Amino acid sequence: MNKFFQPENPVIRFLSCFCDLMFTNALFIICSLPVITIGASVTAMYHVIFKLQDREDSYIYKMFFEAFRNNFKQATSIWIPFLLLTGFFAGDLYIIYNVIDASYSWMQFPIWFLLIILFCIQIYAFPQIAKFESDMKRLILNSFLLAIGNFPTTIFFSFIPIAITYFAAQNGKRMIMIGSLFLFFGFAAIAYLYAMFFNRIFERCMPKEDMTKEDMADEQSE
Repeated sequence: MNKFFQPENPVIRFLSCFCDLMFTNALFIICSLPVITIGASVTAMYHVIFKLQDREDSYIYKMFFEAFRNNFKQATSIWIPFLLLTGFFAGDLYIIYNVIDASYSWMQFPIWFLLIILFCIQIYAFPQIAKFESDMKRLILNSFLLAIGNFPTTIFFSFIPIAITYFAAQNGKRMIMIGSLFLFFGFAAIAYLYAMFFNRIFERCMPKEDMTKEDMADEQSE
């Protein structure tokens, strides 16, 4: 019986990870409520999840808020323009679909193209901020190149939220069920799934001169 409660037990490890994801998910939701802090909150969530996947034992609360504070400026600097541009393009699509003549419907295609590029950059930007030291120009360029260079994975990343949204929109019961799952652990669970791919992508694709934040901390301590 004592062996069941050992930390090495797969069941105990799973339950421990699940609890960590629930706690991380709660911190993410709370810190995302002001909306403008979503970028920093996503970055902090990825930071915690990368640590969990590396099996580094530490306090979730401490890891999350340290990453939130340290990356707030850069994450917010990239999140706010993305938010404004997404709103601008969404407004353009609304006008095309509901206001102007149908003969101008072709105008939607370049807007959808720009929205897709914007979304793809966002997917890769925040995990990079969580893991690497990089300036803004290089961050955006790397995000774009990673999205193109890992196109099947990018499609997979994009498909998941679209599929979940479509499933939830079918009826009220599904919406409540999906909303409840995301309220308890859904955001962190998806980030955990994505992070498994990001770790492989970063190891394979990122330039060797890019230094992780753990490496920077080690150098400073020395």
